[in-house]
Order: sequence, then C-alpha cells, then structure tokens
Amino acid sequence: MMTSDEFNFDEWVKLAEQDIDVFEKKRSEYLSEFISQVPEKYHERMIRTQWVIDMERKLSRSSMASCLKIYSQMWDSFCGEGGLSDEINNLLHCLNSPATCSISLSKSEDVFIKDNVVDLL
Repeated sequence: MMTSDEFNFDEWVKLAEQDIDVFEKKRSEYLSEFISQVPEKYHERMIRTQWVIDMERKLSRSSMASCLKIYSQMWDSFCGEGGLSDEINNLLHCLNSPATCSISLSKSEDVFIKDNVVDLL
C-alpha cells in the first residue's frame, strides 16, 4: 500500500487529466487496499462510506457539486445530532464528571487510530 510519504498529488492530477478511466481504476484499487489495512470491524462502515462518496460523485453535475455535497455531509456527521462533536462533548463530560457518566471507556481495543483519526466505539 502506498504511504502518505509516497503519495504524489501532482502525479494523480496528471493521471486524471490524461486518462480518467485509469485514474478511477487506480483510485478504486488504492481505496480497496486502504480499507483492507484497517481492523476488520471497520471494513463494512468504511465500504458504506466510500459507496456514499462514489454515488455522490456519480450523481452530481460536476466535480465541484459532488465535492460540496460530500463536504456538507461531512459537516453534518460532525455537527449534527449524534455526530462527532456530540461524542467529543460526551467524552469530555465523562472525563470531567465520571460519576455521572453512563458510558465506559475501559476497553482500549475500542479505539482505532489511523493517520491522526480517532474512532471511539
């Protein structure tokens, strides 16, 4: 799998400009390989998320339209009800007031960290 140090944005742009079919094939291969590298319990969630992204890209009038739609969905999942912002606030509440906390943070295997992204289940 290509690491972030090996990823060359300019090469990917050039490939997309020269041959979009090859670009899409390589993009799909890269994403599949990435998903295969994460813990098994996250595969289905990541596959579903990538499917939503791919469908937005396919259904949008333009690349910019799909980018804006995906961007909006990202913010909804962060700021919306039950989103990451709520989860962070719940964790902070538990850390500051453990006696009133209704969730347990004792299982270290429930934390997944990859490229500075933390997922607490």
